[in-house]
Amino acid sequence: MEIACVIDSRLASPVRRGHSGGAGPRRSSSADPLEAAELTDGMVRALEGIGAGVESERAGEAFFALDGLRGIHGGEVAGVLEATRRALGEQRLVGVASTRLAAYAAAWKQPGGTLGPGRAAVLSRREQRCFVRSLKTSVLRHRLDGHEADVDALVIALERLGVEELGSLAGISSAQMTDRFGPLGLAALQLARGEEGPLRPRRPQ
Repeated sequence: MEIACVIDSRLASPVRRGHSGGAGPRRSSSADPLEAAELTDGMVRALEGIGAGVESERAGEAFFALDGLRGIHGGEVAGVLEATRRALGEQRLVGVASTRLAAYAAAWKQPGGTLGPGRAAVLSRREQRCFVRSLKTSVLRHRLDGHEADVDALVIALERLGVEELGSLAGISSAQMTDRFGPLGLAALQLARGEEGPLRPRRPQ
């Protein structure tokens, strides 16, 4: 399954954060929560308008599966992305991969940070494997569900142990991660290995 991640760049910006020095997106500290919710809901509604079933659990982010939309928009991923561009305009970041983590990271990697025909970052399965393995463990701060302080402590601990990339993390056994870091560590390991549950689209309103 191919998953698209759409990010509203007005609600997050790629900056360096935390003591780990890892580059990654940070939520805009100046965004009003109500305004952020309204902007996100508008983005989700626009995507639902092109037929997408959308999962959105964080402000400024939306995920949807491309597979069921190909037939509606010309049979190719490019057609779905063009429909996305028309629905949302240019000020969005878009990444396409087979997992949320890879799609999210790919969205931030595209040059210029704007969406347009051919500008979305689309990863093949082969490209995704190398791409995800090379990602810094600091990306977990933006994808792991948990208390921010707990997630931050996990990332710092991994880096101090020399586990600085997801490829290294993926090679650790489940038993070792669970024994050392508990359920949060196991969740981090599953993300590094591409083990994610299915999308949970909201009911269109």
